[in-house]
Amino acid sequence: MAYSNENQTENGEKSLWLPIASSARRLAHDASRPIANDRKREQVYFNTLAVLAVKDYLDLMEISTNLAGSDSWNPALRLCEDVADLAIAGLGRLECRPLRQNEAICRVPEEVMDDRIGYVPVRIDDSLRQGTLLGFVKTVATEELPLEQLQPLESMLVHLHELREESRLAVNLRRWFDGAIAAGWQTIEELLSPEQIELAFGFGRGVANSSPNFRGNSSANLSGNSSGNSSANFALPDLAIIRGRTIDLGMQLEQESLALVILAALADNSEIELLAQVHPQKGQRKGQPYLPAGVKLVLADESGAIILETESRELDNYIQLQFTGEPGDRFTITVALGEAAIVQKFTVETS
Repeated sequence: MAYSNENQTENGEKSLWLPIASSARRLAHDASRPIANDRKREQVYFNTLAVLAVKDYLDLMEISTNLAGSDSWNPALRLCEDVADLAIAGLGRLECRPLRQNEAICRVPEEVMDDRIGYVPVRIDDSLRQGTLLGFVKTVATEELPLEQLQPLESMLVHLHELREESRLAVNLRRWFDGAIAAGWQTIEELLSPEQIELAFGFGRGVANSSPNFRGNSSANLSGNSSGNSSANFALPDLAIIRGRTIDLGMQLEQESLALVILAALADNSEIELLAQVHPQKGQRKGQPYLPAGVKLVLADESGAIILETESRELDNYIQLQFTGEPGDRFTITVALGEAAIVQKFTVETS
């Protein structure tokens, strides 16, 4: 794929242009064609071109993206909202805002000013054959982003690398209750459909402070008192936090992604009740979302000794493990399929 630097600044190479392939224009046309309102149809068309331009660039940089898991790729969401996001596997969402050829200000809708790991304005030329990535910012504070505030694209690559390194560190679940949630951990509404949330937890949106029942069939205590596969069904304390992250197992899933979801609830005795689930990420499979058979979810202690594990069967919507964490515990959760595996470290530290 051909590309070129558009201009030089004192900060280095700030922007870069990429050709817009005819296949990208067809995808944008297909996404916008069913929309009756002319203005909304044009909005979806240009949003789609911007997203695909950023995806092409990240593909060149060998950064894994999840187009199907992006809100901009969801027909219902892009109809209701002005979204141009591109999900970055395991990290979060970049917002790819389109500009027409002579626009000097990037407009950022209020609905996309949160829950983003960065913003990339993309200028679409009048011929619809060239997209220019104008630069990058981590955050926006207003709905108008002057282009002179943009940083070079290299800063986006550095930012994504830093987020990736941060995501590999152990997650201290105790800090979740202080509002310190690491990059890459998203709300479950961003990862799962309302139907998936209802099936797994028994409630819909607004789950951050909900107190559902655990309905798992695998439970353990990290101190070693495993109860095997005995059934458990008990009410959680009032304060429960649920977050998830994308799990990308690459070619094992033919570029589809899974979601690792962690529900953490403070107990009265300073322990944390925990539920780990693996789901297919929303928007990737037509019809009922099922896990592929053979997905493993494994809980191990700090030494690597397996405490609990479970494996998906045909037509499983999700799999889960239930366990209790005590102050000082360190453990890992592994999601695997075949030879591919993602390992996430966790701690339950009091300070």
